[in-house]
Amino acid sequence: MKYTSLEQMQADQVAKLQTDIIYRRLVQVVVSQHGLADKKLKDARFRQTYGAAVLGVHRSGQPIAGDIREIPLKTGDVLVVEAGPEFINNFKNNRAFSLISEVPNSSPMKRNKMWIALLLTIAMVSTQIIGSAINNEFVHLWPAAMLTVGLMLAFKCLSAEQARNAVEWDVYICIAFAFAVSTAMEKTKLALAIAELFVALSRAIGGQVASLSCIYLVTALLSELLTNNAAAAIMFPIASSVADQLGVDINIMSVAVMLGGSAGWILPYSYQCNLMVYAAGKYKTKDFVKIGSPYHVWLFAGVILILGSGNKWHIPLIASMIFTALVILIPVAYEYFLTDTQKLALSEKTSRLTSKLPKGPGTTDWFNGSSKVNLLRNLGKNSNNAKDIDN
Repeated sequence: MKYTSLEQMQADQVAKLQTDIIYRRLVQVVVSQHGLADKKLKDARFRQTYGAAVLGVHRSGQPIAGDIREIPLKTGDVLVVEAGPEFINNFKNNRAFSLISEVPNSSPMKRNKMWIALLLTIAMVSTQIIGSAINNEFVHLWPAAMLTVGLMLAFKCLSAEQARNAVEWDVYICIAFAFAVSTAMEKTKLALAIAELFVALSRAIGGQVASLSCIYLVTALLSELLTNNAAAAIMFPIASSVADQLGVDINIMSVAVMLGGSAGWILPYSYQCNLMVYAAGKYKTKDFVKIGSPYHVWLFAGVILILGSGNKWHIPLIASMIFTALVILIPVAYEYFLTDTQKLALSEKTSRLTSKLPKGPGTTDWFNGSSKVNLLRNLGKNSNNAKDIDN
């Protein structure tokens, strides 16, 4: 189960359920004044009567601790039960319950099937890796994925309903329309016209690196306004034409499109994760611009460095090693080479900068340097440095 603490308390009751685990889900039921009120779950023989196991009882919004089978139920108690799909249909009009509601996405965790699903996934990915290594695609990704899903269904790693619900139809529809736009751009020669504009610009600036930069930047811009899938589908025919005219490897150009399509950081609606934190943290669009812009610059520099190096693989390797060394050495330098006064000044400056960052409800001020400032003052209050600080 996803709620392991509940399973530990009522594992014996859950194990006796007749419904297969792949079809079970959590259901909340409210006890009415008929049937179950003033009765204990043990006396009411809840599992035998209703075919469901009670995992927890809430009363007045608070969970009841202890052995719930020995607690007399009261009208208005909320029971969290694990049951099969037939539970709601069979008892939605039962007088014992005043309300029945299924908990969304509450299928129990199938630990005994986890390794089967993992092995099937590894096997599917391995077919693609081996095919690329030997330069012979003996199994295409699409039939390999369908075969993997079929085997997962056969081994009961998931139910057919869960498989259907896992498909994000809105994303597929968006991608389908994006491919339609892409095809229309190719048929009407619009993609070729845009590609020629990119080619002329790239040749004027400097060739391959300039073309990769342009393709990446335009794809990243579209990704901010559209979905990443749609942006990639629209830009790929343009990138392909640019690659053909400039003699750039199509694989390298495809990677530029892929990375540009994944660079949705500046706007809150450019990606689903942005929207998740946008409302919860009460952020504003300018917050995403301030934080996302440096990420764009960083990835853009990485794209140009790695893809623009071509066969000179040692260039990005040396740059990566230098960056890794800086990440390691900067904290060491801070700890061993800065004086207490310098550390204090840096902490105060960091505190002032981070105090301007937006904070959502219930978040912790992780960057607050006041505790570090006080600690340094206490450690050096008898020193000349401390006098300078206080003055």
